[in-house]
Amino acid sequence: ELENHRPPRPLTLDEMEEWRTRLERRRDRLSGQGAMYLLLFVPSKHSTYPEFLPHDIRKVRENSRLDQLTAYLTAHSDLELLDLRPVMERAKQRHRLYQRTDTHWNDYGAYFAYREIVARLGRWFPAMEAKPLAEFRPVRRETPGGNLARMMAIAAILRERSEERPGGKECRCR
Repeated sequence: ELENHRPPRPLTLDEMEEWRTRLERRRDRLSGQGAMYLLLFVPSKHSTYPEFLPHDIRKVRENSRLDQLTAYLTAHSDLELLDLRPVMERAKQRHRLYQRTDTHWNDYGAYFAYREIVARLGRWFPAMEAKPLAEFRPVRRETPGGNLARMMAIAAILRERSEERPGGKECRCR
């Protein structure tokens, strides 16, 4: 993951073309089976919250390899792309999107990804519509720490609590 976050070198034109070819081939194979293909770029926790990384892990260059690849694919391919990074960047201004002791989304992160994916799929399937956040009922929970806490063998000490929802209620979207 660190190599993707602060790549020692950018992708070459040949590497980006190889990605384009491979992804289009996959899309075409699935299309032949009647399936639609949406290429989804899901942000990692450290790309959503780079401000919490140690200073020696800061980006080496402004554009990541994923930035390069999305720009290349947008310019040179007709693949359907959905990059969730901007969605998460906006949503993090109001909600915590990842577990504190884990690299995975919490329920808010999953909700905002779900909402964006359903909106995009709505282009192909107009009846699809994401439910508003208000329709998900709050659930209070506490669990052992996630994968980061487990790697340090302190999951029982560092616990996760459900995210607070606007209005002061804790929420688990489901």
